[in-house]
Amino acid sequence: MEALDRSSTSTPFLVRPRWPYDKVLVSGNALKSLVAAQNTLAAHGVFLVLTRGYESRGPFVRVMHRLARIVGSVLFCLIYPHRFGEYRSI
Repeated sequence: MEALDRSSTSTPFLVRPRWPYDKVLVSGNALKSLVAAQNTLAAHGVFLVLTRGYESRGPFVRVMHRLARIVGSVLFCLIYPHRFGEYRSI
């Protein structure tokens, strides 16, 4: 497993961990596959953004993730009341 963060310069793709994480854990095989895919896609002007890998589910992270989803859903319904049926997709 390799821990990549926003300042990782050893990869040809962007690393942007999702909140509340500051690192993305990636296995060696997955990293090799991502590098190979990025090298192929770069010729077409497409760049990968790695946002999540292995996520440890500690109790704090679990509660914060759930709370963020609830707040996001409520805000979505308040801002877009005519799209209420879509809030579960968020």
